[in-house]
Amino acid sequence: MAILSVIFFLFNGSLSFLEFIKTHPLNFSIFSAILNVKEFPAFFPYNRSSLIAGGFWNLNVFTNQRHLSSALALLIFSFLFVLRSSKNNTLTLKSCFLIGILLGILPYWNGAVFIMAVVAFGTYFFLSIRLKPFKLLALLVTTILIAIPQILIIRGGNPQALISYHPGYLIHDQLNILTFIKFWVLNLGLGTFLIPLGFFLSGKEAKTVFLSFLSLFFIGNLFQFSPDLATNHKFFNLFIIISNIFIAYSLVYFFKKNLIGRLTLPSFILLLTISGIIDFFAIKNDPLFTIPDFPNSPDATWIKQNTPTNAVFLNSTYLYHPASLAGRKIFLGWPYFSWSAGYDTNKRETLRIKLLEASFGNKNTICTILKANNIQFVSIEKTNPPDFIPNFSFWENNFLKVYNNQKSGLTIYNVTRSCLL
Repeated sequence: MAILSVIFFLFNGSLSFLEFIKTHPLNFSIFSAILNVKEFPAFFPYNRSSLIAGGFWNLNVFTNQRHLSSALALLIFSFLFVLRSSKNNTLTLKSCFLIGILLGILPYWNGAVFIMAVVAFGTYFFLSIRLKPFKLLALLVTTILIAIPQILIIRGGNPQALISYHPGYLIHDQLNILTFIKFWVLNLGLGTFLIPLGFFLSGKEAKTVFLSFLSLFFIGNLFQFSPDLATNHKFFNLFIIISNIFIAYSLVYFFKKNLIGRLTLPSFILLLTISGIIDFFAIKNDPLFTIPDFPNSPDATWIKQNTPTNAVFLNSTYLYHPASLAGRKIFLGWPYFSWSAGYDTNKRETLRIKLLEASFGNKNTICTILKANNIQFVSIEKTNPPDFIPNFSFWENNFLKVYNNQKSGLTIYNVTRSCLL
């Protein structure tokens, strides 16, 4: 059963393979097509050809979001420890405090997993009859007290960071009972039927565990925890990890029960993993490219050798910026991650564009704003134009140019020296 659970984790059980076979005939050529696939067959809502959010259920999530993987591991092992200690009657108040401290650092680690920890342990607290209530209560209180200062720092005063009631997850704009059922049948595949079957076949303790994590499914479908609603996938990722155990249990149960269970097991495993296998090759075939950094990049090398280690750059572009590669700070990096965590990146983006366009008019005003934001250098790249056009002539005529690479198109101006003139 454990091996099956791992296999189902590695290869998701959604029905995205149905989208794949729409464009690939069922003959021997399909094996070659799977080996060479480069895109996920379905990725709702970014690809609206189907309701399958295939891009959220495969290993790509865990390889790209390593902070999510490690935080989930901490949560799962903490829950497993409490579960086993409770069963053996060895859970101590001291260990609950220690686990509470570990879980309490999750807001800085991964905020969504912190919410999952509170919800899962809180649900277990109300459902469990083995554990003495005050011990688990001590765990929850410790977790929350350690987390509160982090939450206030990260989310305090930012209206974008507030939790809101937003039912339907990715289908909120077309939510009704039939669409909701269709969405989850397509995304859970046979798990839609095998998960409840495994639940009813399992023992009382296993049911308590499942219900504790089932709460995440409801939370993810009812509330929005960041400006990007799609990030709720993390709640479902953990729910699916736990549900895979019950899928495996139901298959093993019938495998041991009768001949039909043994004969149909390979077919069930194939249907539960084929979408994940296709997705695996889409990840494997993802193209590779290199990014020259210090000392192979002349731009990064100059910045590293000629600017203070604490220098801040007002940047016209942000992906793989040479200042970042040189270990320096840029005024605004790729905004998605900060924005989805609740920071007001739109305000900074607006200021960045206005400064580079010199929309504030005179040099003195711009110098005042640059100094107020601790910006020592301005970098403008001409060969990689952004979505706006910097006022090249303003910077050329009013600020001291200290670096220019015609090949890469990068020009750097010194703010500190220019604003003294």
